[in-house]
Amino acid sequence: MRTGWVLAMGIVLSLGTGCGPKVDCDALGKKLDSCTEQLMFTLRPDVPEKLKKVTDPEAKKQNAELLKKDIAKNRATLKEQVTDQCKAKSGRAADAKLINGCLEKSSCEKFAKCFSSYLKEKNK
Repeated sequence: MRTGWVLAMGIVLSLGTGCGPKVDCDALGKKLDSCTEQLMFTLRPDVPEKLKKVTDPEAKKQNAELLKKDIAKNRATLKEQVTDQCKAKSGRAADAKLINGCLEKSSCEKFAKCFSSYLKEKNK
């Protein structure tokens, strides 16, 4: 089963100017990089269950390889569309307070839940 997904479907931080709070772009990049898989599964909660149902060893192996590729692709997309854009704007973002709140989450699961809500709202 192919699990094709690209997280950052048009996600560019709502970056702006001003003197409000700033996003720590390095911290955001590290969190996105380390939590990519959890973020993917939070955005597509049906996928882990579908992967568990696969019983054929060859199909499991193929799925594992595809998952690794998808994670790498999504990490690159998140870096380009989120982290690099954040740095280009020196961390100024209209949603800095919300993003910083997500960065404070202690686990990838909690971060993914928080940040995925932000992404879904931005992509409406």
